[in-house]
Amino acid sequence: MTADTDPVPPRDACAVVVRLLWDYLDGELASDRLAAIEAHLQGCRDCAGHYAFAERFLHTVRDRWPDATDEDEALRARVLRRLRDEGFHAA
Repeated sequence: MTADTDPVPPRDACAVVVRLLWDYLDGELASDRLAAIEAHLQGCRDCAGHYAFAERFLHTVRDRWPDATDEDEALRARVLRRLRDEGFHAA
């Protein structure tokens, strides 16, 4: 297994969960990792806050671009990729 498919390790779990939130929201994780992140989100107020923001952000982006052009889709993809790359750290 690679680091991105191993279940979330207990040590540094918050950093891993926040880094993988975008993949989690996009449904791109293996089932064992998905279950581990869901369990962590249920018990961690800080990560649950990151999740709530990320989910609202994605819904807002999708709601604002229901008839997105290819150019709009490319911009949205770049924004989401950049947020993922940055590990999404809210202030």
